[in-house]
Amino acid sequence: MRRTNCETNLFAIVGATAIGAIIGVAFGLMFAPKSGNELREQLVTSGKDLVNKNKSKKDSFFDEEDEDIDEIGDFSDSI
Repeated sequence: MRRTNCETNLFAIVGATAIGAIIGVAFGLMFAPKSGNELREQLVTSGKDLVNKNKSKKDSFFDEEDEDIDEIGDFSDSI
């Protein structure tokens, strides 16, 4: 079965991406300033902080929207 030029290019791109990812992981592990446990703990802590920050932003957004809806309701009642 003959491969078309497009299929060959796709295989080359996928192969190069996989090789690049493997090399990147290897260099990352070799030059990481922290141990795996420390890095995982930092990632978990950062993730939890990000989630909490987004929750508080979401809550404040909906509180502001509720206030706006109340103001619109008060305005429409006065008309």
